[in-house]
Amino acid sequence: ADDSCSSVAAANGLTNDDLENFNKKTWAWNGCSNVWVGTIACLSIGRPPFPAPTANAVCGPQVPGTKVPTGDSDIASLNPCPLNACCNIWGQCGTTEEFCINTGTGVAGTTGPGTNGCISNCGTSIINGKPRESLIKLGYFKGYNFSSRSSVYQNTLQDDASQYSHLHFDFGSITPDYEINTGDTMTTDEFNSFKLIQGPKRILSFGSRTISNDPVTYTIIREGVTDANRLQLATNIANFIKKHGLDGVNIDLEYPSAPGLPAIHPRSRDEGENYLAFLVLLKDLLRERSVSIAAPASYQYLKGFPMDQIGEIVDYMVYMTFDLHGQVSIRIPSPWKLITKAGVPSNKVVVSMPSYGRSVAMAETGCHTPDCLCTGGPQSSNAAKDVCAQTAGYIANAEIEEILKDPGRINQHYIDGASNSNILVYDNTRWIYYLSAEVKESRTALFNSLNMGGTADWAIDSASYHNRPANAGGWSNFLQKRRPGEDPYGVEKRTGNWTELTCEDPGAADRSSLPPSQRWGSLDCNHAWQDAINIWKTVDKPRSSGENKAFLASISITFSGPEGADCGKLYDASCENTRTCDTFHGKGTGAAAFLIWNSLVMVHNSSRIQLTDAKPSMQMYNDIDKNLQRATSDLVSSVFDFTDKFLPTLPADNKWLLAMIDLLPIGTAAIGGFVFHSWKPTRDDELKATTSLLIGQSTRLATSLLDTPTQDEFSNYLGETIYAWGNITAVALRDLFNGSDTSITTLTDIISDGKLIDGRKDNQDDVSVLNTRADAPMYDAGIARIVFGFAIPTIWTAAGTFPFIIDSGYLCGTIDPLDSFLSVETMHATASCVDDKLYYLASPKGDARVFVPHPRGSGGYYRNNKFSAPPGVEFLNHGNSFKGVTLDDIVKGAVNTYKQNGGRNGGNVADPSDAGTRERLVSQDITTPGFIRVPVCRPDAAFKSWLGLNNKPDTPLENYPCSPLLARDECEASTFEDQTNGGSPLVSDCKTIIKNIEGTDGQWTTQVVSKNQRQLVDFGTCKFGVEATKVNGNIAFYVGAQDIVDIITDAIKQFAKDGRVAAKGDMSCRGNAHGQNVKWGIY
Repeated sequence: ADDSCSSVAAANGLTNDDLENFNKKTWAWNGCSNVWVGTIACLSIGRPPFPAPTANAVCGPQVPGTKVPTGDSDIASLNPCPLNACCNIWGQCGTTEEFCINTGTGVAGTTGPGTNGCISNCGTSIINGKPRESLIKLGYFKGYNFSSRSSVYQNTLQDDASQYSHLHFDFGSITPDYEINTGDTMTTDEFNSFKLIQGPKRILSFGSRTISNDPVTYTIIREGVTDANRLQLATNIANFIKKHGLDGVNIDLEYPSAPGLPAIHPRSRDEGENYLAFLVLLKDLLRERSVSIAAPASYQYLKGFPMDQIGEIVDYMVYMTFDLHGQVSIRIPSPWKLITKAGVPSNKVVVSMPSYGRSVAMAETGCHTPDCLCTGGPQSSNAAKDVCAQTAGYIANAEIEEILKDPGRINQHYIDGASNSNILVYDNTRWIYYLSAEVKESRTALFNSLNMGGTADWAIDSASYHNRPANAGGWSNFLQKRRPGEDPYGVEKRTGNWTELTCEDPGAADRSSLPPSQRWGSLDCNHAWQDAINIWKTVDKPRSSGENKAFLASISITFSGPEGADCGKLYDASCENTRTCDTFHGKGTGAAAFLIWNSLVMVHNSSRIQLTDAKPSMQMYNDIDKNLQRATSDLVSSVFDFTDKFLPTLPADNKWLLAMIDLLPIGTAAIGGFVFHSWKPTRDDELKATTSLLIGQSTRLATSLLDTPTQDEFSNYLGETIYAWGNITAVALRDLFNGSDTSITTLTDIISDGKLIDGRKDNQDDVSVLNTRADAPMYDAGIARIVFGFAIPTIWTAAGTFPFIIDSGYLCGTIDPLDSFLSVETMHATASCVDDKLYYLASPKGDARVFVPHPRGSGGYYRNNKFSAPPGVEFLNHGNSFKGVTLDDIVKGAVNTYKQNGGRNGGNVADPSDAGTRERLVSQDITTPGFIRVPVCRPDAAFKSWLGLNNKPDTPLENYPCSPLLARDECEASTFEDQTNGGSPLVSDCKTIIKNIEGTDGQWTTQVVSKNQRQLVDFGTCKFGVEATKVNGNIAFYVGAQDIVDIITDAIKQFAKDGRVAAKGDMSCRGNAHGQNVKWGIY
């Protein structure tokens, strides 16, 4: 004990410097000035001695029983701490700076004065992983809140699901024999409501600190994860998750192999490994569904988890930092360093924040800072018990909000900058630490910057007080009914007598002699459907987030029907088969449920009701999709022939692709109508109306699916169009079952009066259905006729052929009347009659006028060219057709479009949402107005446009060459003010003015002096006049024909009502010296 460097050196013939040099690598050598008792030192050159063991060391080389390594290995890294925690020179593990900062002198095992020094796994930096693609925003919902509280209730109906990506339901129950349930009646009722939530991932949690440590229940999960029971427990949990259609499971085992827990059976050292093996098995059983765990934010409790391996298995883990109160805004607290150093990717760590506060009772009024004292002891608190759980030291955010509403109770309320937490002092000595919404938001920003996986809120039902659910009376009434298992919402209330009718009643059993409508009525199906819809709208829809499965799930629960059916999804096996009547039994249902449910299945699937669930029925929506897929390959093979005939040279730009997108919504009506009409018999006009409803459902969605095509090949685009039709089929089906008011109305009209159920047929000729194989040629021909009827004129226009229809002005039978504009050969090839009037299909090919030099000498003359036939006409005329499309179809379709638009070009594309238009498209009429949009005009007008200004046609003009040249334009933009009334000019007369002057060089000069009003043009009841509004140096101002055309056109668009229009406005026109302010009027 009295040794020193000097005495040891002298005894061995050495000096102090010799000892210093010999021991530069000796463990814990602090130099001769600070030699510790028990230090083993070197007295010569050689390998340093291995340090002596320290009785309480748990890490480093001084752990008792440590085997001395061979060679020159780094002995500081021996016996590393669990979770890669820091090891200090005393052989202790920790995560704070006193464990993690290396203060050594350069010799292994040394430390600076007054420090403990880190020897392995040093450092306090968080290990940032990659940012998560989609951050998790998780909410815990205490499903047991009705059974464990006296206030602050929340029903699952009141969850704002749109605020979360994941919702955890706490807790599922595990029996000692590993059966799975959801606990008492009230918790189970909440769980049933939870299942209907759509939008966020719905996760069921198992475990908790109470379950894991209660003497009665602690063995269940601890023994459940062992080799003997692991498969049974994992299988039962996985099956329960799948059965109830949930998105995943969360396990909260607190805590494997952890010390310092209640005095129950000591924890086994292999619990962590057992837990890992259980999670691996559970993830394998659930596959695409998520598996997550809850992990403690304490090193002592976390060290029993093999975190690096668990981090590879789970989808995310909830880090239970509920009561974290540290330097959040200043530096990274140790919990984040702890879990990321343990090997868990930061983007899998979901940081939890509380919706409750921790409270204490201060010892002295006015003293509330960290150096003040509070009352109570380690196992008791003198804080006021919260009204929610009657627990001292805990208070829900809901109650805190109520306290803050009473300023008289508040002593201090502020944000503590050091901890980024809210502090509330009230009633003189009551102190609370909590997190407000604003503080949570700022903390979330910090966590996101650290590339954490997201945040969790424990628990969303504690955040605020909630009004009682709709239709449930007050909370006391709700609980009074809920506790004995009664219905607190009124969802069991039924109208009519449908619940009294059984499968033995004729409406259910007698399908051979009763017509469908009589079966429907006799079972009171209308009341049954209305009851189901009322429950959906008032109870289930508020928590559905607009998702489709929620609607059908609500209907199924009301009718006690099958679970998990998704009739809004194409090819979904859960909705392929109809059900027998005895499937629907239980309280609050009746035989009507089976007819309604089978009708819904029919909308998804079938062409004939099957009263047995043994066979899959014929598919309706599915049939459309399959036929479209088959037709695609046939169409694409025809496209190459099409381009050779009608489009010898594909244009360089993609204007033709843009023009073709209109084929999507129009084709939806025509193609869909063909199948829907074939799918089901027509009883009078009933099923015709049903067809129209179904088509309308599809065409409303078509426009929203349009995207600008990206392919450069016409054949590929047509293939994509057919694919898009199939996509619309899927989306239409999904839309039909989304539970919106519009979709419910449509669905009600479709299934009402038993339209889709079996029964006596009064006309046996009406039972024909679409036979996919036999009717395939007719189906494919219908598709091809629609596609190419739209494509031929569209591709001509986009490719620069500019087809148009010449209105000859002559009756049919007139022989070659337009030899000035068309050759005889072209007239013979392109003539067509519509309503006994003669038309020609033509194209302005090349220049309108060519210079012909004199054969001898200089000079020459200009010769007008004649219009040509568009390429491929010979495949459409004289009895020929291309895929069912003829010359007469194109001409008649164009003329119909022109006439419907009031004798003007530029009419709208056929609108499938219009019932009349839809009916014509459904019947395969490609001459429907708006389907073929080729301009129509007189030959002289077309030639003038072809000739253009200075022999340069303006081809970009809309409807070229039937677009009049722009007239003279002298004025700038104008204001507009409506003056229309019952005595205003007729719109038709004003349009005649436009027709008379458009494309002319008309110019009107008006005097400024005296500012007199002047009428420029008129026809019938319509007049247009102008006047100067002030004298400003001009003698006169000018108005061009195009100015008048534009003003009248815009006024009609904005103000026309009941066939009349009147308007006025101001504009600036060219004056002889400078711009002139002018007032105009249509009167």
